[in-house]
Amino acid sequence: MDAYSFLEQLFFPNIRLYFVALFVSQLFLLPLYLKRVRSVIDPLLLSLFFVGLANAIPVFLLLTKNVSTELFSFFACSQILFWTVFYMSSAKSFPIKKKGGKVAYRRFDDLFFKVCLALYVLTTLYSYAINGIPLFNENRFAQNIDNSSGILGLLGRLSSSVSLMVLIYTIYLFKNKQYKKSLLPIGVILIFSFFSGAKGFILNIVSAVFFYFLYYENYIPKIKKIYIVMGIFTPLLTIIIGGLSDLGSAFNYFIYRLLAGGDIYWNAYPNDIINSLDYNRSGLLNMSYMLWGPFRHLFGLEFDEAQMMTTVGADLFEITTGFYPSGGAPNSPFTVTFWAYYGWYSLIGVAILALGSSSLCYHGQNSMPNTLPNTCFKAFLFRCGTSAFLDIYLFFNNLFSLFLFYCIYKSLKFLSVNLSK
Repeated sequence: MDAYSFLEQLFFPNIRLYFVALFVSQLFLLPLYLKRVRSVIDPLLLSLFFVGLANAIPVFLLLTKNVSTELFSFFACSQILFWTVFYMSSAKSFPIKKKGGKVAYRRFDDLFFKVCLALYVLTTLYSYAINGIPLFNENRFAQNIDNSSGILGLLGRLSSSVSLMVLIYTIYLFKNKQYKKSLLPIGVILIFSFFSGAKGFILNIVSAVFFYFLYYENYIPKIKKIYIVMGIFTPLLTIIIGGLSDLGSAFNYFIYRLLAGGDIYWNAYPNDIINSLDYNRSGLLNMSYMLWGPFRHLFGLEFDEAQMMTTVGADLFEITTGFYPSGGAPNSPFTVTFWAYYGWYSLIGVAILALGSSSLCYHGQNSMPNTLPNTCFKAFLFRCGTSAFLDIYLFFNNLFSLFLFYCIYKSLKFLSVNLSK
């Protein structure tokens, strides 16, 4: 089913069943909401919320008899297995126990921040020069370069690797009343975030606040309700300026985007469309191409890019609509991606992914000294862990961002130590 068919033929005629499905899917996650979420601005809260939205679609398809017993059984088994393993394996490390106070390597932290800010500005402007400003483009995902490999690809992905450090250090400056010094980075962050065209850009800022206080200040801040309301309605403003003409249509589109968190399922499950995929490529290589893709030209790796460097979500979207989703593909969660490649055998991979996700989110968070760069490292680890919930390709993409950030940090540290001798 494409989106139009789903909405017109299935969703609106059975909207009450959808809310039943939504209640069931969110109720399933209740233990995690109660026992693992630490604050209303904890990024885990929103990740779980979107998992619940996405998972409501297969339940809805079951209630309306539009998914086979086998496909729904695998969906249910993989979700139960993943969240059981995640919950149990994170029990020993939750809540995170703080050891020691803040360690302020102020001179190097300040240098590292300035380098990250410079890279953030230069790479973002470079992207605008080639691809235009995403907010005002017909398609904010438009790319005139191969953004997954080569030198140009590395430059294109530097921005996302250093922006988190810019955010966290700016919060540090503001928290310590260095207002004049924080004005430039605050302005840069707000302008570039808004121009990104991403409806949820405010979430990057909110999550950075959470990470800063949890990992550096060692406490979780209380947030006033007015700020929460402002954050919720920020996507509407982005949608309106991005092209929709009025508040009513923007609101409807906003609601649709929440529903479309599960669009992969109405693409994949009705009429067993997912079983029509006939892949002759390696599943693990395909799922991880955003991690190794930037180096393929360096090592002389040659293959059919149209086949390897695409997502399962994009493939399913193309089958159901007749055209490739250059404007952004549906998410490719492990429940769909693993089945497409390995069928029932992939339940082993589901358990491994859950262990890895839990480890990134909670284990080893106390093993690093409590510095601002390490606060950013911990935040990257947590982001990698939570991205595994919704999109396996995003998971590997975030691992690459973490690797890139680590290389920048270590290179600057090496230069700083040796030049100071």
